[in-house]
Amino acid sequence: MDSNSQIEISESASQVPDFIRNSSSQRSISPVQSVWSKTSGGRSIREVSFGELESKPVRHGSRGADSEGFSASYKEINDDDARLIYINDPDRTDEKFEFAGNSIRTGKYSILTFLPRNLFEQFHRVAYIYFLVIAILNQLPQLAVFGRGASIMPLAFVLLVTAIKDGYEDYRRHRSDKIENSRLAWVLLNEQFQQIRWKDIRVGQIIKVSANETLPCDMVLLSTSDTTGVAYVQTTNLDGESNLKTRYAKQETQTKNVENEKISGLIKCEKPNRNIYGFQANMDIDGKRISLGPSNIILRGCELKNTEWAVGVAVYAGRETKAMLNNSGAPSKRSHLETHYDSLYISMELVRVGQAFFMIQDNRMYDRASNSRFQCRALNINEDLGQIKYVFSDKTGTLTENKMEFKCASIGGGGQVLRPKMKVKVDPELLDLSKRKHTGEGKHVCDFFIALAACNTIVPITVETPDAAVNLIDYQGNLQMNRH
Repeated sequence: MDSNSQIEISESASQVPDFIRNSSSQRSISPVQSVWSKTSGGRSIREVSFGELESKPVRHGSRGADSEGFSASYKEINDDDARLIYINDPDRTDEKFEFAGNSIRTGKYSILTFLPRNLFEQFHRVAYIYFLVIAILNQLPQLAVFGRGASIMPLAFVLLVTAIKDGYEDYRRHRSDKIENSRLAWVLLNEQFQQIRWKDIRVGQIIKVSANETLPCDMVLLSTSDTTGVAYVQTTNLDGESNLKTRYAKQETQTKNVENEKISGLIKCEKPNRNIYGFQANMDIDGKRISLGPSNIILRGCELKNTEWAVGVAVYAGRETKAMLNNSGAPSKRSHLETHYDSLYISMELVRVGQAFFMIQDNRMYDRASNSRFQCRALNINEDLGQIKYVFSDKTGTLTENKMEFKCASIGGGGQVLRPKMKVKVDPELLDLSKRKHTGEGKHVCDFFIALAACNTIVPITVETPDAAVNLIDYQGNLQMNRH
């Protein structure tokens, strides 16, 4: 290897290993790291200890703009593809009134569009067109077979019943939208946080979210309750994953108190898009330009977990949020059984209403934990319930419930199965085996629990008690391992 080779170390977020990025509490890392080096003959890899890198300290949590890897990770955004957001200045941000408000709408119809659009969707059924043609032809005296009214009434009745059903389903969507838009959020107004409705939030405003609250819009993190700028979020509403993900506030904004000192700056980010896993932006603040990425933004619909509070600036709102851009609206669903209905549409519409009633009232479909019953959101596909053709899954938690509880372990392929005696006590036999590291069985036990521990992120949370002098520590964990 050439002795004059130069070692390149990138501190960009995309190259930081997950086990470092996932927890602020994990301070010990491997003493050896592989890095790329340039040689005259091409690329090669060598191992260096962290002792050689003392001049390049490893940072936890947020990463500042003065890092050496900044120039490599920073990407300029074209002005044509950029959105300019002035922090804590929504009027200047949206002076041309081109940004969407934070109000959302998932309903399919309005009062004016309900009748024409609903009829258009209903006549997608070929049988309805057939009945309509027969009714029209029966109005001609030369072709009339039976009474004019008798030919129109069955079709009119089916259209009316279906329209009422569709109208009620859409009414529930509008009601849900109203509840969502009327939720309250803490927004910085006149140098102090005040509660306003979600639909009144504007791009550029600074928002404060507390633990277990849902994000009202897509926002770039400015600071969190954690001194390192780490925030934990749950993205179940976006991608169905229940494991916690880490997001970071930059060091340049983490130390600022937005209520006591006026904060101003400019965020230049990409225009709204549907990619929930990507984000490209940069922030100019205090004379510095800082690169922002997916680890610095929290999306609408995420829940803040294991973090007392987080403060951020709204960059996308309402229908321009990534969650809403991925929401294509309420589709018009049709079951496979409709192809065999013939003249049975009236009967099946009534049967579906009865099915929905019995499913909602079924006590076996009642969830005591959330105090909620079965909900029938689309009456058109009742008969398809449980009819599964294909299953694509990367883990069992997708099909069942992503909650794991340690029951037993069989280590090293042995026939003996070890079980915990109690939930809060350690199995003495298991503990004894773990101490025998010099034996093959003991080594298997140690390796097993090291792998189990390494795939967890443990976050200590301080919990206040009625006694001001006593605080409890709640250790909350997050399992991140593949199950085979």
